[in-house]
Amino acid sequence: MSLTSPTIVARGQKRPTSVASCVSANGKPASVIKWDTRLTGDASVQETRHANGTVTVSSTYVVAPSRETHKQKLTCIVTYRNEPIANSVVAIEGFDGNWYLNRQGVQLSCRADANPPVTMYQWKM
Repeated sequence: MSLTSPTIVARGQKRPTSVASCVSANGKPASVIKWDTRLTGDASVQETRHANGTVTVSSTYVVAPSRETHKQKLTCIVTYRNEPIANSVVAIEGFDGNWYLNRQGVQLSCRADANPPVTMYQWKM
């Protein structure tokens, strides 16, 4: 199981953006991925079936960055054989609701409490 942590885009528009993805690789049977959060967003799920009978399930969570997303938790929950595994908690901090083009001194931080630890953060502009 792996997690790619938030991609936050600093734009004036409230355009939906992928903020986290979660992958459960090579399960037999396939696992189920759900998200636990108060964020108003959408999750997409994709299954890849392999020749050896295993299945890799990946899910991406999309949300429009806003004042309401500030410090909200997002947890990927993978259920395998009816055993839920909460992979991580991701907190996005730094959005103050006053973003505009060419603003100076903008800072965002991402904290992820994960086991195993998150190995990659990806920020896009």
